Amino acid sequence: MPHFYVVEFTAERIADAVTIDIIPACWLIDEDKEECWYPRKNASSKVAKAMQPKTDGTWHRCPVKIMRSADTYSDARRKLSDAERKADLTTDGETPSENESHQANTSVIQVKTNLTLVVAMVGDIGGTSLDDATRRMMPYLLSNDLAVQFNLHGRHSKRKFREMRLYDVIYGGLKKNALTQETNHKDAEKALSKWFTGARDRGGKRVRPQTQLLQLDDAPTQ
Repeated sequence: MPHFYVVEFTAERIADAVTIDIIPACWLIDEDKEECWYPRKNASSKVAKAMQPKTDGTWHRCPVKIMRSADTYSDARRKLSDAERKADLTTDGETPSENESHQANTSVIQVKTNLTLVVAMVGDIGGTSLDDATRRMMPYLLSNDLAVQFNLHGRHSKRKFREMRLYDVIYGGLKKNALTQETNHKDAEKALSKWFTGARDRGGKRVRPQTQLLQLDDAPTQ
């Protein structure tokens, strides 16, 4: 079994920008290897020492995608560098100039930073349950006018929210909230489906049957 993995943090991904890092195998949470524990501070030293994760609030859960595996930390470092070099920063297969490469890398770093901040801000919105957190977080990302154009899986000619980076943002936010950090993708999808179902009601766009009231004239007939 590998001792280290090179992973992509999928909740911090947007457009073509990705956040890649090394984690010890012991940080992975489940057999599917789709989530890991990650320290809020001093991650590099903890990775090198393969420190056991803690669940005391100083670490948080992150959705990840396995990219490489390695038996040693030095091998993992080499594979991390290789993965970063192969990140696609070109268009139509063209090789960028040194100046273009610098600009592209700067843009990617800025996108990563901005997205990480958005995930953190969404997570700070909080919520006492999965449904409550979803109700609180989603209006921060989508107005009702936009929400009525989407549903989770793009049914009924609507746009598919599940494939958008905003899904990764809301999922990352749920993972950062201490009361919803045990949420998995299935749970998040169910809560989001409910939220989108109510979008028309929240925006006052659903046409409701009108109850016709008969006005009875109690005045005596002349």
